[in-house]
Amino acid sequence: MLQALSRPLAAAVGLSLVLVAPAAAVGDDGTDEVQGTFVRLAVELRDGGHLELTGIERPDGSWLRVDPATVEDVVGGSEVVATVEDASAAPTAVLDEDAGTPVVSVDVVETPTLAAAAAEPTVATTTREVDVVVARMAGVDMAPASAATVAADVTDHVAPYWSDQTAGGVDLVVDEQVTAPTYTSWGSEWTCTDTQILALMSWAEQQVTDRTTPGHVVLETPIVLCPFLGVATVSDGGVVWLNAPDVDSGLPRLRPGTLAHEIGHNLLLGHSDLRGYCGLDSRSADGSADQCQEQEYGDLYDIMGAATGEMGSLSGAHLHTLGLAPEGSWVEATGTQTVTLQPVGGLTGQRFLELPGDGVTHVVELRTAVGRDAFVGTNPSATFGPGVVVRRIDPAGPGQHTALLVADVAAEQIELGTGDSFATEDGRWSVEVTSLGGTATLDVTHHAPAARPTDVTVTPTTTVEGEAWTSAQEPTVTWTADELEGNTGFEVVELASGLVVAAAGDARSADVALPEGAAYLAVRTVAANGAVRWSSLTPVQVDRTAPVFASVPQVRLRGGSVSTSWGVPVRLAWQATDAGLLTGAEVEGPGGEGLAPGASALGTSVTPGPSAWTVRVEDAVGASAQASEQTTLVARAESAAAPTGTWSTVADTRHLDGRAMRSSKRLSAMSYTFTGSSIGWIATKSANSGRVTVYVDGAKQGTVDLQASASAFRQVVFTKTWPTAGKHTIRIVSQGTAGRPYVYSDGFAVLK
Repeated sequence: MLQALSRPLAAAVGLSLVLVAPAAAVGDDGTDEVQGTFVRLAVELRDGGHLELTGIERPDGSWLRVDPATVEDVVGGSEVVATVEDASAAPTAVLDEDAGTPVVSVDVVETPTLAAAAAEPTVATTTREVDVVVARMAGVDMAPASAATVAADVTDHVAPYWSDQTAGGVDLVVDEQVTAPTYTSWGSEWTCTDTQILALMSWAEQQVTDRTTPGHVVLETPIVLCPFLGVATVSDGGVVWLNAPDVDSGLPRLRPGTLAHEIGHNLLLGHSDLRGYCGLDSRSADGSADQCQEQEYGDLYDIMGAATGEMGSLSGAHLHTLGLAPEGSWVEATGTQTVTLQPVGGLTGQRFLELPGDGVTHVVELRTAVGRDAFVGTNPSATFGPGVVVRRIDPAGPGQHTALLVADVAAEQIELGTGDSFATEDGRWSVEVTSLGGTATLDVTHHAPAARPTDVTVTPTTTVEGEAWTSAQEPTVTWTADELEGNTGFEVVELASGLVVAAAGDARSADVALPEGAAYLAVRTVAANGAVRWSSLTPVQVDRTAPVFASVPQVRLRGGSVSTSWGVPVRLAWQATDAGLLTGAEVEGPGGEGLAPGASALGTSVTPGPSAWTVRVEDAVGASAQASEQTTLVARAESAAAPTGTWSTVADTRHLDGRAMRSSKRLSAMSYTFTGSSIGWIATKSANSGRVTVYVDGAKQGTVDLQASASAFRQVVFTKTWPTAGKHTIRIVSQGTAGRPYVYSDGFAVLK
């Protein structure tokens, strides 16, 4: 299968490998200014994928890769002055699609001639020299094909193809055939970077002694690590690199088709993709790339799509782009009329019907098993059979892909048969196939265009975290649309359910009743030709239910330091739920200041006596709920406990109330009985402190190790909490740890 990466690399100018770029002019806003030749590369991946490289080659030969999305309208080979975010240059892996600095602005100083000429309906016949270069690669044992072999494919296959498809408008003639010395500058054979590719293509140009422009340098090498069949500059002439296209003898010969495809890129052509299942409901046959599903290289008819060893006829869309449609082959629809089309492969007669639009052009053509299309319908596994097909050309820059449409979505058919019809998405045209055989007869009907609804808004809404929220019973949907005769009224559709939630007629707003939850709204209109025009999708979250607390907030003791004034650490936690999104929480009470909006707990300290908190939560639409909790802290010194074994009193201002109880004997214990919902034991941690066993209500809770490298006084080292207050007993038993037997008990804290 023929694969290609769709954008051009540099124009027909030398491409040198320079890894460190010269300093660029730096703007006041931190941007850099770069000038040089704009390069657009189309890369044909062996796995069927597509990759595009774009960049600027400076006059000194250094290369800066740029983001292709920011230079879509720039012609390969143009001289440019660009403002970029970062002009530092470094090699990037070819398959790294995120590589490339964004271009803020670009001024085109000079554009190649073919790009200007292609906008016209005819272009003067031009003879283009093709120079063939073959070379070994250092470190690769395989030998390349001979220059004579590659040149023969140009002469016998590629040149005749482009000549007959353009009625002589593209005339390719082999000039030099060069067997170059071994290329030794690739570097690591395990890498494939943009700078490696550019340096090799520049080197290939330098092997030609008499370079002409616009012309083509075709380089073939034995296979290298790079995962593609070929690379071409998308420019007026340029360089093609074939990466051993026929290395696998088990495949059909790929060189002729690959080379013919790459020469198309050297004529500023992009790929021919397959597009269909358009609209927000995926039921329409026509639309832009962002409105449809699209398969790169999906066109099996056209040489600029996917090839299976065949060189199918060049589409009318590409001939239109080139401005090379032969005289008498083209008819432009001007109103309601009947048109007869000859098959494209026949290369004679009227073969292409143009349906003009506002910036979008559709080309209708007949594909049958004639001429270079003799393979059509012969592959039982292919869905590309004989019939009428429709192509779409969107307004775009050089190298832009054209699209073969799935013209009959309901039948999942690309081609139209007798009785089938197609409607352009803008509402202007409908085409019905009335007869189909050696020719196709089409009834073409012109309609008043229909306006697409745009700028859809929902009110009232609040935007939270990028989402629109509403609590309205019937929010209002508004949109804009031009007053065009082709509109038959507007409907608001909820896409998830497929339901029409409002029929607005000619109005530009409607109140809609929506259930709670996520709603995905769009506005559509059915054009007079039957096409459906959709707005973009507008999601909105509907929430009419206030938040609720699963239970009252819960407060418990937590580990940490106790202040000398008996400020004991506690944790307040709450659980609130909402049908939508909780966006904020506020707490009145100790520690409530500076709470994060999405918090569901806070840590603070309380002193002996009562404490109270009120927690208020709010959701995305502003509804709120609140809940309160209060507790009383009881603090008890170590003397409140009942000791057993050997204990002594230690005086130190760092203990609570200036004293603590100490034991170094195994099985020395102390018990404390209390009534409350949370208990905390306060002790000292130090280097000579050992382990204790903790029991609550006679049940072993575990071991607490009191050792610390630095002494820490007044530490809550054990806590336990119950759902409600009750009477309990805590018992601390020293384990008499060898080498560090001490236990220092400082007191107890209880929440009631």
